[in-house]
Amino acid sequence: MEKERFGRAAGPVVVGLEAGGQRVLLPISQPASGGTLWYGDLRNSALPKFLVANSGNAKLTINQGLQGQLSLQGAGAAAKGALSGCYRF
Repeated sequence: MEKERFGRAAGPVVVGLEAGGQRVLLPISQPASGGTLWYGDLRNSALPKFLVANSGNAKLTINQGLQGQLSLQGAGAAAKGALSGCYRF
């Protein structure tokens, strides 16, 4: 039933955030097994540094389509706490 409801994406999905004159894009994908889990590779991404540098609201896009505003309150601290052992800030 989950596959019927959520299905597979028709192509690549790119999440974008824009705030403080900065813009970051993160391609995300689903595992081959499907489901509702989406993941993005942060190894070469500027997203964690972006979250640390910004604390207001960010413009959220998916595949360049505006989705609305996203609060970044606490996002920098959460990113540092979660990624400090494997990501260089």
